[in-house]
Amino acid sequence: MWLTGQELSDIVYEHDYQWIWAVLSGFDKSMKIDEILKYPFPYADGYPGFWKTDLSIQHPLAKVEIVAWDSSSTLFITKNYSQYLELIKNITKVVDLSEYNSDMYDEKMYSRWLEDNKQ
Repeated sequence: MWLTGQELSDIVYEHDYQWIWAVLSGFDKSMKIDEILKYPFPYADGYPGFWKTDLSIQHPLAKVEIVAWDSSSTLFITKNYSQYLELIKNITKVVDLSEYNSDMYDEKMYSRWLEDNKQ
């Protein structure tokens, strides 16, 4: 689905949705949809990149990703540091995912978990 930021905001304000698994990718307004669709869609469930110390946005042309992760967490990954600062200023319970991952990350353990939980 292709929406402007304003259209998405209007939907969110009008309806009380709960996203369980979703990735909302934000692109520069100058990007053409044809260019964006040349790449695979990002995904939330099972994407290992969320749990590595070096975070990255899945879609190579996106500037920001907002991820609904199992309806229990919302991940906010951005290339714009001022957006990050604005988020932590306005939301009280924020955990820096890079710091969280560096504290708990064990690649062998995580790889075993992924293998054991394949669907």
